[in-house]
Amino acid sequence: MSITLTPEQEAFVNQQVASGRFASPEEVLDAALHLFQIEAHTDPLPLEELRREIALGDAEFERGEYTTFDSAALKARLEQIKAEGRERLAAQTKAAS
Repeated sequence: MSITLTPEQEAFVNQQVASGRFASPEEVLDAALHLFQIEAHTDPLPLEELRREIALGDAEFERGEYTTFDSAALKARLEQIKAEGRERLAAQTKAAS
């Protein structure tokens, strides 16, 4: 198979290799195809479901059913989310070993 890239695409591929993130143009294209496969198999929420969820959120807001955060509370919550993510990743890595 022969593939022709636009000059912009070729420059992007070369930039990725030059950055050291990938060892070759083939690795860049392999990663791109892998992401495309994941996207193709991911079921996005139907538009109507998204509209329903937005309407629910709007109604909750109108009823005052929301929480406000100051910057310190927000920072603390973000750190908690990061810590939970690290724990999950560690558990997945351990399970995969």
